[in-house]
Amino acid sequence: MAVVAVIVILIYSARMPSDRTLLQAALAVTLGGILGNFTDRVVHGYVVDFIELHIQDTFHWPTFNIADSAITIGIAMLLLDTIRNPESHRQQKEMA
Repeated sequence: MAVVAVIVILIYSARMPSDRTLLQAALAVTLGGILGNFTDRVVHGYVVDFIELHIQDTFHWPTFNIADSAITIGIAMLLLDTIRNPESHRQQKEMA
């Protein structure tokens, strides 16, 4: 599934104008997250990039995965780009 997602993102990115910097950044961040998880699974058999933040016993932030965070941020950026450029997304659908 990760390989298919990478291919789709690369094709989509190549077809989009390079001046759409938010879109291109969103695709890059999402791609980085997918590749990070994929690499961990191939090399280690599981995802190892978990981080746990805490300050002594007073503050504890839940454990999170950097690659999953990148995917989430990338998707949020894609949504923001869609809101900022609704016409270009409609035109792309009509062209397909």
